[in-house]
Amino acid sequence: MKILHICNAYQTNSLYQELFDRIQKDNIDQVVVAPGYYKSGSECVNGVQVLYYFRKTGSFQRLFWKHKVNRITKYALSNVTISTVDIIHAHTLFSDGAVAYQLWKRHSIPYVVAVRNTDINFYFKYFLLYRSLGYNILKHASKVFLISDSNKKKFYNILPTGIRKNIEHKTEVLPNGINDYWLLHRNYKPPHNKNTHSEINLVYVGDFVKNKNIHVVVKAVEYLNKVGVNVLFTAIGKKDNTMKGYQKYLFREEAKWAFFKTMERFDKISLINFYKTCDIFIMPSLTETFGLVYVEALSQGLPIIYTKDQGIDGFYEEGYVGFHVDPHDIDDIAKKAGVGRTTVSRVLNNTGYVSEKTRKKIEEVIQSCNYVPSATARNFAKQDSNMIGVIVPEAHNPYFAAALEGIYEVLEERELLLVLCNSNKSFDKEEKILKLLKQQKLKGLIITPAIDDLDVQRILEYKKLIESLRIPVTFMDSGLDFNDWDTVYFDNAGGAYNATKVMIEHGFDDIGIITGNLSTKTARDRYKGYLRAFEEHGLAVREENIFQGDFTTKTAYQITQKILERKTYPTTVFTTNNLTTIGFIKAVYDAKLVLGKDIRCISFDKVNTFENLKYSYIERDPKAMGRLATTMLMERIANTSMPVRKYYMPSEIRVNL
Repeated sequence: MKILHICNAYQTNSLYQELFDRIQKDNIDQVVVAPGYYKSGSECVNGVQVLYYFRKTGSFQRLFWKHKVNRITKYALSNVTISTVDIIHAHTLFSDGAVAYQLWKRHSIPYVVAVRNTDINFYFKYFLLYRSLGYNILKHASKVFLISDSNKKKFYNILPTGIRKNIEHKTEVLPNGINDYWLLHRNYKPPHNKNTHSEINLVYVGDFVKNKNIHVVVKAVEYLNKVGVNVLFTAIGKKDNTMKGYQKYLFREEAKWAFFKTMERFDKISLINFYKTCDIFIMPSLTETFGLVYVEALSQGLPIIYTKDQGIDGFYEEGYVGFHVDPHDIDDIAKKAGVGRTTVSRVLNNTGYVSEKTRKKIEEVIQSCNYVPSATARNFAKQDSNMIGVIVPEAHNPYFAAALEGIYEVLEERELLLVLCNSNKSFDKEEKILKLLKQQKLKGLIITPAIDDLDVQRILEYKKLIESLRIPVTFMDSGLDFNDWDTVYFDNAGGAYNATKVMIEHGFDDIGIITGNLSTKTARDRYKGYLRAFEEHGLAVREENIFQGDFTTKTAYQITQKILERKTYPTTVFTTNNLTTIGFIKAVYDAKLVLGKDIRCISFDKVNTFENLKYSYIERDPKAMGRLATTMLMERIANTSMPVRKYYMPSEIRVNL
C-alpha cells in the first residue's frame, strides 16, 4: 500500500513527521508533498520521501489561491508516480484537500481529508467564493476526519443540511496523539493543597499569538491578585526577535506586573521539570482545533483550563481534568477569587445586602478590569430581554429603510436593541425566521408580513405561529387585518383612489398603471383604488393601459420600454411603489423623452433622489409609521390587557404637472 500525503504544515509542525514515522513502522510506503515557505527539493526522512514545494507568500498568492492549488497539483503529478498511489491523505480541507480533489478528478485516486481549525474559522468564514469547492471536497472524500467532538459540532453547524447529511456516515473524530516521550516521563502530582501552598502557579506553553488569549489571562490574574488570591502566571514560548505586534504588547504587560513573566521555550526535559513547579495549565484560546499542549500538561499531572466548545472540550466531563471557561466571564473569575456569584450579582445590580467592605473590594476590581456588565446577560438572568425583533419584506427598499430609522429612534431612547430580519418577500423564509426567533428571548416583535390574505389555511397556520411566540406583536404596513394584534396601516386603496382622482380632475384621464403582483393584497388594493376613481367619474379603463409588474425596478423598466415602443401610449402612468417609479423614470430618460411633457408620472411614494424631477406622488411618512408602530408595541408590552388598536397613517397628494 502507498499513501500520498498532501501536508502544507509539514515544514512548521513536528506532529506530522512523528505521525509519518509511526505509520512507517507498519512498513507502509509513503510519499509526502509538503508545500511551504522554507524549503525546496526533496529528502528522505526516516525512510519517508518528502518533496518540498516552495510557495511564495503575499497578497498575490492569497488572491489567486486556486492558481496556487493548480501549481501544487502539477508539482505532485510531475514528481510522484501517481499510478503507484493507493490513497491520498489531505491534512487540511482547503489547502491540501483541493489538491487531493484535483488528483481524484484526474486519476480517480480515493482520498481522505482532515478538517482543521483554519478550515472552519478562516476559509469557511472569509473565503465565501470557495465554499462550494469545500463542499465538493467533502462530498467526494472517502473519509472525513475531525480532531475533536467540539470541532465536529462547530463544523456541522456551518454546513448546509444536505452536505452534512452527505458526510455524516463517513465522518470520524480522530484526536491527535502526543510524543511517546511524555508518556514515558509521566508525573502523577497529588492534588494541590492551599493550606500548604500560598501561591497558585499558572503556566501557558505555546506561541505568543493573539488567538491564544494570553492578554486576557493576564487580566484575569490581575483580578485574582486584587481580591486576595496569590497567583503567578508564566507564559513559555519562542520570542520573536523583532518584537512586533502582539508579542511587543505582551512584553510590555510583562514589565508592568510582578505576577506575569515570559520565558523562552525549553527542551522537553526542562519543560517537564518546570511543570513540576506549577499547579495549573491554562490556555483559553479563541479558537482551537485540538491543543496537544493540554494533553502534554495532563501527562505531567497538571489540571487544565481550556476554552468551552473548542478543541479538547467534550473529551472529559467538566471538572474531571480541569475546567472549560470563557475567560471574559466575570463569574468564572469570581469563582476562582472565592467571591460568590450571588455577591457579585448584588453589587452589579445594586440589589440585596452586601457589606460595605466587600462591596468596595468588588467595585475596585470591576473598575480596574474595565468590566462593563452585559445588559443582555443581565436581562436573560432576570428572564427579561432588551431585544426587539423586526421582520420586513425588503430591508433594502428606501421605504422600509425609513421605517427602520423610526423604529431605531424609539428603541434607542429606551436603550433597547434591534434584531432585524429580512424575509425577502418570501413567506417560507418568514416562517423560518419566526421559528428561529421563537428560540430567542425577545421583548416584542414588529412584523410587515410576506403572507397574503388569499391562502386561508396558511393564514390560520401563520396566526398559530405568531401566538406561539407568546410575546407582544405589532403589525406594520400589513396587508392583513388581524383582530388579535395592534396594526399600523397606510390606506392603500384610498391613496390610489385619491391619486388617480386628482389626475383625472386635472384633465389627464388617459392614465395607465404599472401594478405590483396582483396575488398580493397591497397591489390589489392599489389597483382597486385606481379602478374606483375611473368608475366614479364615469370613465372606461383601457385594458391595454394596465400592466402587471412585481414592485421591482427591473420589471418596471422593462414594462415601460414596451409602453414607449407603442405608437400611442398613455399620457400619464400611475407607478404603484417607489421601486416601480425608479424603473419607469429611468426608462423614460433612456428613451430621450421629457418627463412631465412627453409623458407624466404619479407615484405611490416619493423617491428622494428624484426631488428635482417633474412628477406627482403620494407622500407618506414611513419613518413616522416606524416610530408609531414601536411606540404602540412598547405600550402593549407595558399593558398586555389593553384593547387591540388599529391606526391609519395619513398621506397627501403632491401634484407637480
